[in-house]
Amino acid sequence: MKIVSLFSGGLDSILAVKLIQSENLNVFGIFILTSFNSKELTSAKKAANYLKIPLKIIQTGDDYIDIIISPSHGYGKNMNPCIDCKIFMYKNARQYCKTIGGKFFITGEVLGERPMSQNKDVLLRMEKAAGCQRMVLRPLSAKLLPPTIAEDENIVDRTRLCNLSGRSRKPHIELANLLGLEIIPTPAGGCLLTDPGFSRRLKESIEHKETSSILMKLLSVGRHFRLPSSEKLIVSRTDEEMKELINYASKKYTLLKSINIVGLLIGNKDIELAAEIVGRYSRDKKVYYNNGSKEGWIETIDINKLLLSKYRL
Repeated sequence: MKIVSLFSGGLDSILAVKLIQSENLNVFGIFILTSFNSKELTSAKKAANYLKIPLKIIQTGDDYIDIIISPSHGYGKNMNPCIDCKIFMYKNARQYCKTIGGKFFITGEVLGERPMSQNKDVLLRMEKAAGCQRMVLRPLSAKLLPPTIAEDENIVDRTRLCNLSGRSRKPHIELANLLGLEIIPTPAGGCLLTDPGFSRRLKESIEHKETSSILMKLLSVGRHFRLPSSEKLIVSRTDEEMKELINYASKKYTLLKSINIVGLLIGNKDIELAAEIVGRYSRDKKVYYNNGSKEGWIETIDINKLLLSKYRL
């Protein structure tokens, strides 16, 4: 029997898989890769390797961006459309079940762990909206929820599942020790969409209609500035961010480089001001620019701090 698992690589999803594996069932993991969780992918791959399960990476596109821009069920405290996001993931899991011949899928969801998307009523409504009623088995809270196809058809023994609820991590650690887990991931920073600072950047970006998948990914990179032309400038803080910005340079964008800093101007109008801002953070005030059709060097002077703060997002 092939069982699909929505898999993040966090402790909850690892425990859910472990519980199902203990019933001698084959688990196939899927990771829904968005513009906001790419840093979690490495951990997910590591955890999947530890559990010896295949992990399919499902890359999202404009269909997911549309959910972020205009979620049917609204946002949480910040820019997190948790309910719409979960429905989207359920639909992907349901489709993968069809692909491999599975009857149901599992998640690491715990009743009451997330106020917006993990209460009983909302969990069941999300299933209905995704067209997968009774297909979603949540091993960590199964005894507190109605039986699913997996339990009714005796594919899974309900008595061996759990009744965890709430936000305390202690029961999860106890279960991990009971199951003999050799890796217990520490709590991650959570979804970027729940972060207030990131959410402000995202909202501002949507207002300026900067909603391509590339620009969504760049929201978590570097220092951001909104210039008088309404173009955005992103300035690197680390060597890793320098490499990332260079990778995204194209004819539509202007790349600015100094000795230890890179800037990416989303456009080509405010090149001189962008160069001054890049020079402000560099050890060398001479900045090279290239937008695919034009290139050159600009000698910069220190930009006024008050003016800099005016542009800073």
